[in-house]
Amino acid sequence: STNFTVGKSSQLRVAIECNTGSNACNSFNNDPVYSIKSLVESAGHTATIVDGSDIDTLAELSNYDVIVLGDAGFNDDDHSSFQSALKTWVQNGGGLVGTGWILFSTPFGSDMDQLLPVSPSYTSFFGGTLVVTDTTHEIMQGVNSFANPTYCEVPSSAAADLGAFVLGTCSGYPSVVAKEFGEGNVVYLGPIYYGDFQSYGSALYSNSDARKLLLNSVQYVAGKSSIGVILPPNFTANVTFFINATDLSGNTNQSGTFSYIADGLAPT
Repeated sequence: STNFTVGKSSQLRVAIECNTGSNACNSFNNDPVYSIKSLVESAGHTATIVDGSDIDTLAELSNYDVIVLGDAGFNDDDHSSFQSALKTWVQNGGGLVGTGWILFSTPFGSDMDQLLPVSPSYTSFFGGTLVVTDTTHEIMQGVNSFANPTYCEVPSSAAADLGAFVLGTCSGYPSVVAKEFGEGNVVYLGPIYYGDFQSYGSALYSNSDARKLLLNSVQYVAGKSSIGVILPPNFTANVTFFINATDLSGNTNQSGTFSYIADGLAPT
């Protein structure tokens, strides 16, 4: 057997979706989408502000690892224009983070409803505390319970979808919820991360726990990172190989087989 060097790609490509003219992005550098962009870039990822027309096909969505979206509370988003493509993309391994007021703007039974890990029938609470209920989950690492500066949106049913994980609550209602959707991952965050600063202020983005929660969620939904196999110099033979890896509990996992074809042609 031969050992190869395997590298893991940690830089994510994140799209922050906002309908052109929405209150969430109508004031350059002074609205939430710009704060989300800055937060994501501070962690070494790339972040692009897009609107629905930029991600309404699978080809366009393939340029990203994660989509972040929400609603400013004026039902001025354009989610209906790309939700069908988004659903298929997530099923195939994409990552989605939906933030308040997305339940308010999501019709029951729509593709977006099926994607989100809670029902779109919503209620909300002003102030109070977002309580971390699962300190062991990856999303909640380094996140402490924190005071909500404005509203926290939650499902009025107080229930999450079957198979979803409730990681945090507002007034006892699920407000941080994660689920797998096909091969992809979805996280719902109840705090109003898409609230325009004129109406809601910017306190969520000056709170280290609120910022950490959002960033952890973005990184979590990205799921499996890509890997690169670096073969020895001048390696000219075709190779079939697999990867052995040991997890944090000491369990050894073996991947399926991969193939390296030394044909001298650029990959297509």
